[in-house]
Amino acid sequence: MSSDARRPHDPPGKVLSDLLEKLKASSRAQLALAAALVLVSVIGLCQISGLAARLRPLPMPTSTPTAMPSATRAPTSAPTATAEATPTATETAVPVVMVGTSVEVVGTGTDELRVRVAPGVTEETIATFEDGTRLIVVDGPEALDGYTWWRVKTEEGQQGWVAEDWLVPVVP
Repeated sequence: MSSDARRPHDPPGKVLSDLLEKLKASSRAQLALAAALVLVSVIGLCQISGLAARLRPLPMPTSTPTAMPSATRAPTSAPTATAEATPTATETAVPVVMVGTSVEVVGTGTDELRVRVAPGVTEETIATFEDGTRLIVVDGPEALDGYTWWRVKTEEGQQGWVAEDWLVPVVP
């Protein structure tokens, strides 16, 4: 075995000192190449060991801009007042389905909204309502089968349970 080969029983300090002795005898170009190789090795070891992920970059200083005074001109003529309407925000209540609310059936297409004897998709269908049908909410809500159910009543007095997904509150 040559003296250049690293033996498994050599301590790391001996290997490093042997390497340094050999580098002293090298030219500057070889020294720069060796330094680059060591640097790349250290960076690679940091990546492999996970040390690089634990290191956090230092915070960068931030500068806060300061306002500089600016020159203002004196008005050459008297300002004229103009009346402009300033828009103001008004709160509008979003209608919600609740007991006592008037609602309309929407989005059923040709399928129509099924009216059931009790909340739930497996309950008996007792009627269907077309889009545009107006109803009054009289009871609920009941959460079942992934829907929110409301008991509704028609103007004629017919009652039953419907899913909220196809009801829209009607603003009086």
